[in-house]
Amino acid sequence: MRFIDQPDLTDLGFKEIRVIYAAEMWRHKKVTEHPDVEYLKFYLNHKLEDSEYYCIDIEHWDTDNRRVDNETLDANIQKYITVLDSFRKYKPNSIIGNYGMFPIRDYHVPVKGKDKDIKLWQTSNAKLQPLADKADIIYPSLYTFYKRPNGWEKYAIANINEAKKYGKKVIPFIWPQYHSSNKLRRYDHIDGEFWRQQLEIIYQHADGVV
Repeated sequence: MRFIDQPDLTDLGFKEIRVIYAAEMWRHKKVTEHPDVEYLKFYLNHKLEDSEYYCIDIEHWDTDNRRVDNETLDANIQKYITVLDSFRKYKPNSIIGNYGMFPIRDYHVPVKGKDKDIKLWQTSNAKLQPLADKADIIYPSLYTFYKRPNGWEKYAIANINEAKKYGKKVIPFIWPQYHSSNKLRRYDHIDGEFWRQQLEIIYQHADGVV
């Protein structure tokens, strides 16, 4: 996190994770519709420091089959695989995953619980199996949008359960502040009781936490 004066949690089992934002992987920090394979090779060999855990944060290639057609979906999956394959080639000893791309983060579908919508969401997630097969860890994003602990719990457990279907370790991202999409609460800190609930739910259902 980017807070000052953070405690050192190493003795409690926490490890560093290197989140790599999209702009880092393109020349001149300008993302494009296709991976910059040549620059990525240079970046991975000469600029990116070694780390045990990497999380690749590219979000502009849409993988939600509810929004994009099959042809676009397949093309976008291949773009992510190209990036993952490059990491695998040049950082072979690292543990690699993608931030929040599979399963597709969805709050409202599991909270509302409509069978038709849930099935469509699950079908869309299943189509991302080829991408998940390339990762070592699934990193779902479980950020907090509303001050609704019961709603967050439904959303979190459903998203974790979808992540487990890929057959890899599941380590969700959480954040002790409200998401910026909530104009009334953006960046407000979550109260301690709600934050503890999130940690407990993830402890019960997942393999770790970021």
